[in-house]
Amino acid sequence: MIVFHSLPKAARRFLTVKLLAELRRKRTKQYYEPMQLLSVQPPGQLPILFEPAGEPLSRFDLTHLRKIDFSFGVFAAERFQHVAGDYSFTFIRHPVDRFYSAYYYGNHHLTCPPAQSGVGTGRVRYRERYPEMVALFSQDLAGFVRHFLDCDGQIRFDRDGTIYGPIDEIFYLPKNLDQHDMVGVVELMDQSLDLLNAGLGIRIANDRRINQGPPRPTRLWGRAALTRFFAKDIASFEHYRAKLAIARAHETRAAAIF
Repeated sequence: MIVFHSLPKAARRFLTVKLLAELRRKRTKQYYEPMQLLSVQPPGQLPILFEPAGEPLSRFDLTHLRKIDFSFGVFAAERFQHVAGDYSFTFIRHPVDRFYSAYYYGNHHLTCPPAQSGVGTGRVRYRERYPEMVALFSQDLAGFVRHFLDCDGQIRFDRDGTIYGPIDEIFYLPKNLDQHDMVGVVELMDQSLDLLNAGLGIRIANDRRINQGPPRPTRLWGRAALTRFFAKDIASFEHYRAKLAIARAHETRAAAIF
């Protein structure tokens, strides 16, 4: 099975659109699970849909009684276990830049008037399901950063005794990066796509931007504090960026020889 563990604000929409076009004959399964329950959910109390906690990614589609060839989307890392025959990958982005991008994207899109989104669209459903998260994104940047740091990066909401919050992958790098066959880096998109194309036998070009976020100021509040907070994720990011650059250099030298 091909598995794309996509991270919000790490070229997720661009890669998904491109992959679906290239793998259009594959039987697919999409996930979008940005929130997790942290306490028992009373029946019918929360308008949030969750897969059972701890359940692995589906490898068989019971609805259509067929094997799933390509799984993709937003989900917790522990849901995926690499088995023989899998090709799995993800794309990462500098943690602090991704954090700011998530805030400005969420602030712009989730707080705009519902009439601009259209009844029944994803933004309207998100507002209905996660009003506490929308209220958090409605704060100015300083308020958002302060809240994130004050709760040690563990955003939690209590809705009538039911505790929930975003999965770690909304802000953090997945903990299972070493499981993947390929870890792309958004800042090195061309090199990353070369490796992905080689691994899957496809042709994705870095020819356009999809779902670009709103403009943001050059000077961003809290960067130094966030850099300290994300130190471990930044070190991991730099490791995979260097690893990708080395792999690309080896490929270039090999191509020159032949």
